[in-house]
This record gives sequence, structure tokens and C-alpha cells, in this order.
Amino acid sequence: LSRGLGDVYKRQLKRVSNEKIDYSQLELYLVAQDDSIKYKTHCARSGYYIIPIYDKGNYRIRIKGPGWSFAPYEVPVTITDDNKCFQGKDINFELTGFMVSGQVLGDLSCNFEGGGPKGVQVTLEQVPIDNQTPKISPLTTSTSVGGNYVYENVFPGHYLIKAQHSRWNISKQTTEITVVWGNVQAPKDILVTGYDVEGTVYESSMNSGIPVSGVDFLLYSHNDVMINCSSPIDAKPDEKRGRIVCSAKSDLNGRFYLTNIPCGP
Repeated sequence: LSRGLGDVYKRQLKRVSNEKIDYSQLELYLVAQDDSIKYKTHCARSGYYIIPIYDKGNYRIRIKGPGWSFAPYEVPVTITDDNKCFQGKDINFELTGFMVSGQVLGDLSCNFEGGGPKGVQVTLEQVPIDNQTPKISPLTTSTSVGGNYVYENVFPGHYLIKAQHSRWNISKQTTEITVVWGNVQAPKDILVTGYDVEGTVYESSMNSGIPVSGVDFLLYSHNDVMINCSSPIDAKPDEKRGRIVCSAKSDLNGRFYLTNIPCGP
């Protein structure tokens, strides 16, 4: 018997959907001590399963779903001379959550590997349906190469996904999802549109290491881009360099920062 969702889980599932519970995607394995698979089967839609064991010994029964989370993940089983398995009791697993995946995208001109930037913080926050909704703490992760992110063991319900970065500009920071029965692919509508350019200026004397403050840095572009620059300069375009789209001044440490800069020449 696969016990599946607990009572709290079932009540929450009914709040977000009338979809029937179906366990037929789950696989059960009989695993030997050397980690070899001795038997494999699927659950019935109701969650029941049967695994025949013919030889005495120590085994593990392991459950696997398509990105689903369980407690426990596997259960040790010992078959003795009296052929009793687990003292004649059912071996139950509890489904505790599903997987949510998504992607933070970068502008097409950025040519990111996989389509999105690495290092954007993404938080999954619960949106309560009513005062009986089980309280779930926010889950936070960071995007990997390609802008991808994954949350595991997510309870059924409504959620808000928020993206943020300490210096990058994100034009659309949130998206909403509903977890019902199964994994969820979040909409790909979170978009990073501006990045930072920074550097340091030093005195030109050999190995002086002395930073220079008050130096103006001008960013030119031939592209017709609109940049929300914190320090714009009103100046005529230069035929060779283009027009000035942003500027910055070095601080006491010789550092300068240009923010909200889109990809491109």
C-alpha cells in the first residue's frame, strides 16, 4: 500500500482543484544490498502496489516519481526463515510535494548560454487561499547556467515567484503558479533587461596603486536604446562613437559604476 497524501495534503488539494489523485506514475523497486534492482513495478491509480520477494535476505523498497518527493524515500526490509516481511504490516510511503521549475530569461541580444543569466535570486512565496491554508515558508534559490531554477517538495497551492538581483534590472520580477497534482513548469516571463558595468581607475605612474577619484566615464552607443541611467549627460552625438547613453564618476576608491545597461555594442 502506498499511503500517499496525508489528510492535510488532501484537504489542500481539494481547495485548489477537483482533479482526482492518480499514483500510476510512481515506480517501486526492490533493491538488494549491492544496490542492484531485483524487481520493479508501478503503483495502481489508487496507490496500491505488490512486490514479490522469493529469497531470504536484506533488501530496500525504494519509491520514485517524476520529480516528486516522498517520506521516506526507501524502507529497509528483511526476509527471514518464517517468510514474514515487515512483521506482516504494509510498507507505506507518503507523498510530500512536487517539483516546480522555471527559467529567468535575458534579452535576446545577450546571447546567454541556454537563454538566461546565472545568479538571479528567485523566491517561491505562498499565496494563502483561506485561513485554513497550511502555512509554508518561502523557498529561495539562485538560477544556474541558462537562467534555470528548480524547487523540490512543493505543497499544492497558489504561489508567487519573485526574482531579484542586487544590481541588475529586471523588467518583470514576478510570475504566479498553481501546484495541483504533478510537477509545474512556471511561465518564462521573468526578464533581465539591464546589467552593470564597473571598473577602477589608478594613477598612470608605475605600480602606484593610487586610485583616482572624480574621473568622468562616458558610455557611447550607436544603438537606439533607452537606458535608465542614474547619471545621464546631455551632449551631442559623436559620429564615430555614437551618442552618450550613460555616464559615471569615479569615487574615492577610483571605482565607477554604470547601471541598467542592456546587452549590445
